Amino acid sequence: MIRFNNKVSANDLKSAIEEHGYAVVENVLDKDYVSNIKNQIDDLSVEFEPKKKSKFLGSKTVRFGRLLWRLPQSSTMVNHPLVRNVLDEILLQYSPAYHLSFTGVMYLKEGQKAQVLHRDNTIFENTPNTPINLVATMWAIEDFNKDNGGTVIVPGSHKWSEDRVPTKEELVAAEMPAGSVLFYAGNLIHGSGTCKYGSRLGVSVQYNLSWMAQEEPQFLAIPQEFAKDHFDEDLLKLIGYNIISRNCGEIDSEHLLDFLLKDNKHRGLDAPGSQYSNGKCKSLFFTAGSIRQHDCHYDVVLDD
Repeated sequence: MIRFNNKVSANDLKSAIEEHGYAVVENVLDKDYVSNIKNQIDDLSVEFEPKKKSKFLGSKTVRFGRLLWRLPQSSTMVNHPLVRNVLDEILLQYSPAYHLSFTGVMYLKEGQKAQVLHRDNTIFENTPNTPINLVATMWAIEDFNKDNGGTVIVPGSHKWSEDRVPTKEELVAAEMPAGSVLFYAGNLIHGSGTCKYGSRLGVSVQYNLSWMAQEEPQFLAIPQEFAKDHFDEDLLKLIGYNIISRNCGEIDSEHLLDFLLKDNKHRGLDAPGSQYSNGKCKSLFFTAGSIRQHDCHYDVVLDD
């Protein structure tokens, strides 16, 4: 495993993620926070027993999203400084801003079979030269290991062609203690492992380039009044109240934050990483590739 302590630099993580497709950073969250979040998730989980049963969603996996609304303390993970610095290093190469794409609890219970392996950037076919358009994080709220369903990854697979199928020998369990985080490229092949005993509680938070559709539309996932009352401007921009270019996201020629907050600040086009005040914007560069015509699922497991 490519792993670091919590003093690692964003640049070192960028290098690891671009080269290997992933990186683990251990002990990022303190124990009190992890314990508190776990208790809150346990309370909420009662409402979300598995309904859809499939090889992707699982039959013994509790899933729910809208975490910034249902679990406001999740903002510590969503907007963690280390995460934001890594996102700046990777995603701002291709777009002047990025957005929160998805938040979700993935709570495996004993007996859950391994998830079908997949990529999270489900829009574009993968090639050896596909840039990283989505960065995902998986936060360990309980210890992750091979026997309780810790995330299984295929190192380097973000550089593979679409038709290359991983072998069992290429699969690795991303083991890490509670409070740690797994970063991975959205085009890395991965999936949850088999939960042979106990449980495995993880929180998935994903981010994509600002001109791409969010997997979980935050405008609907989080009520406007709640967002206005609880989030600062930086977090509001992250969930989507931002514009990356003139005529790209304005309402009545207003910045989305002006429209939302009604505070007469007359915000300019100031997306992170770009300069709009003098009419200049750094070049947008992204070669997306062909649209994927089918799910990129690989039916390979680490351990039967």
